[in-house]
Amino acid sequence: MKRTILALIVFLTPAIAQQPDQCQCACVNGKVEAVCSSTIAIKPVCAPRVCDIVPPSIKPIDTPTIPPIGTDKCDLKQVLNEQTHEYEWRRLCYKEDPNQTAIQPSSGSVSQPSTNTTNNGTANDSGALGQAVGSAIGTAIAGSIQNHRINSFCKANPTSTYVTDTGLRIDCPSASLSSFEQSEVDEYCADNPGSWIAFGKHRVDCLTPPNPPNLKWAKWELKAWEWDYKNPKKISLSLTQDQMRSNWSYWQQQYCTLSGLGTRFKDLEGKKQRCP
Repeated sequence: MKRTILALIVFLTPAIAQQPDQCQCACVNGKVEAVCSSTIAIKPVCAPRVCDIVPPSIKPIDTPTIPPIGTDKCDLKQVLNEQTHEYEWRRLCYKEDPNQTAIQPSSGSVSQPSTNTTNNGTANDSGALGQAVGSAIGTAIAGSIQNHRINSFCKANPTSTYVTDTGLRIDCPSASLSSFEQSEVDEYCADNPGSWIAFGKHRVDCLTPPNPPNLKWAKWELKAWEWDYKNPKKISLSLTQDQMRSNWSYWQQQYCTLSGLGTRFKDLEGKKQRCP
């Protein structure tokens, strides 16, 4: 199913989930945490992984806003954009309890001003600003050195696990998953077809449906095979049109079995049909 991840990843992994009431695990200020589009979304279990180093950046001046219902305060934080692999300043909102899920309002993106000045054009607290930037640079350098050590170790030992000075275990790209990690992969992928989960440097793409399949997977497979069938020149599969149609038909049956009698769907010609 590697054929579909390139086509569908654009919709599944934006900087933050765009669809209503959904969550995504994202790198926020260099650490993984769940970020949701609303307070009623179900918070996912985020697997530990190494985030890209947060570059030094002056925090933009944020316009005061009323926190969304269910949150108490908002703050600007650097969130990694999984498409560009660059950090972006975004407004995240929380409840006072620090363990609560971060909520990104629909207008969460914030532009980055080139300088931080007061109304009269003079530098605003240049001493504190210089200290903050210096501290950020020092942290970034230390993190960069650590990341270089991890990458060098994993390059020489792709099936091993790197252990930091603080005892944090970071799996290399081909390291074997522990039983706990595998259970986390199975649980996450069962509910997130086409997405991915990572432990350290070891990334697992969610391209294998659970057994038995659920409705989410049936829906995703149905759309994936439809896209492959209609775009044969954009995929690297050695399947004929008849084989792809056969695979689509299998998942159409699964979808109708799981969704129930009378559920609507579109056939490969784009015509609306009902499950028999």
